[in-house]
Amino acid sequence: MVSSNTALALSTLCLLVFISGRLARKYVFIPRFTILAELKYLGVVRSQGRIPGTAVICGGSIAGLLAAAVCADNFESVLIVEPDACTNDERGIELPVTIERRTGSHGAPAPISDRKRVMQWFCTHILHPVSYMALQRLFPNDLNTELQYFQVKPAVAQWKAAPSWEPYRECSDRNDITSGAPLSIPLSRAGYETLLRRLVKKSRPNVEFSAGTVIAVRDAKDALQSNTLDRVVVRNPSILTLDGGNLNEVQARLVIDATGPAQAGFTKWLKAAGYDANHVTMPHLRDEYKPTTQVVNAIYTVPSHLHAQIPVPGGFKPGMVFIFNPDPSLRDKRGIWSQITEGNQLLVGMGGPGMTRRPHSASEFVTTLLDHADFKHGRMPPWILDLCRFLEEHEAECEPFWTDLTYPSYHWVKYQEAPYGTLPRNFAVVGDASMRLNPLAAQGCTKAMYDVVALNSCLNSVPSGATQLPEDFSIKFFQTQALRIEHMW
Repeated sequence: MVSSNTALALSTLCLLVFISGRLARKYVFIPRFTILAELKYLGVVRSQGRIPGTAVICGGSIAGLLAAAVCADNFESVLIVEPDACTNDERGIELPVTIERRTGSHGAPAPISDRKRVMQWFCTHILHPVSYMALQRLFPNDLNTELQYFQVKPAVAQWKAAPSWEPYRECSDRNDITSGAPLSIPLSRAGYETLLRRLVKKSRPNVEFSAGTVIAVRDAKDALQSNTLDRVVVRNPSILTLDGGNLNEVQARLVIDATGPAQAGFTKWLKAAGYDANHVTMPHLRDEYKPTTQVVNAIYTVPSHLHAQIPVPGGFKPGMVFIFNPDPSLRDKRGIWSQITEGNQLLVGMGGPGMTRRPHSASEFVTTLLDHADFKHGRMPPWILDLCRFLEEHEAECEPFWTDLTYPSYHWVKYQEAPYGTLPRNFAVVGDASMRLNPLAAQGCTKAMYDVVALNSCLNSVPSGATQLPEDFSIKFFQTQALRIEHMW
């Protein structure tokens, strides 16, 4: 028998292990690998005064807008340079009442968008609860007010994911948003970007928006500012200078590459400015894989008189997200998803590596679904088929349009591995410009939030009274960023 002393020692040891684990989780792992511990610092203006000068954000999509909000709390002024001129007028802060359409190459109705540079504009979009928590910190006074424009409210994250390692089970709905359950915002990709632009314009008066394309960055000529960018060169076709050109140089205290998959910093700017961390001198910094993912998305606008009839779990309520991940053992790589967002929109989609045939009507979706290996093996919930047949019956009323996308490659530029001195001290990269994730993982916007939280932490550490960023600022940012986003890759 075990003596009482031995039992006491074992109990004490177990208690110490438990306490040590809890402490390590709270004080080591959560701060090091997540953004949870740093959310409380978002939306807080520097108590020691803003850093003098302008932070220039090169790109005004989701990551650029989030970066602008953070920089506005830390710099005297912020300039967002975005090539799509539509983002600077009412089209940037309003959703269209109707979507213009054309006949796509697939023969079905396809949308026409002013945001031609954003390929996922009409795609399924998921905002993870941690992003909603961060938005509450960034825009505490305006978030709920601006959501009224979209006629949506924060909703329990009712995500019904069917993992490949077990049969599908319905999740119980938790509709009480006061229950402590994780919350999200039921907005489309277009809705989320529009929300962010409205929030930044309303809450950050020191942010300026400009139409144009950053084509180059310039290194400071002052020897006291070594490894420092001090200007960006902007091309704006609508502006003609005295010498007949359309280029304008803007002074910059911090330059942020938010150019998306173009990765302009890595592929163009840094090499031209004389820095070795670029695609020619250090191609190994870019990690890449090419699964060639084919995706089709459809958006149905469901009239109110059909809401009570539509066969989705919990009824037709914004916030419902369904994601079905295929069983790899069945060798059918097509995932399936559905989402309800603002404007009575129901999004359905399908995609995966090498998917050559894509449906472009509800009837074709039914046929494709019946042919899916997981459906044949009973691993898919039956209401998905019921939903597709419902949409087939009411297709004329719901007036859907279809979007085909092909993602040829995904990449991560590992700036954190660049040797000291090969990067400017005042350069940061956010969003797809640093890491472009597989959209089937639904983490892109969350990753952008991780980027800007890391940026905010590094800016908060800049000493009081500093007139320029520390020599190790960029490397510190990229190392902090890499710790948070590596698990996504």
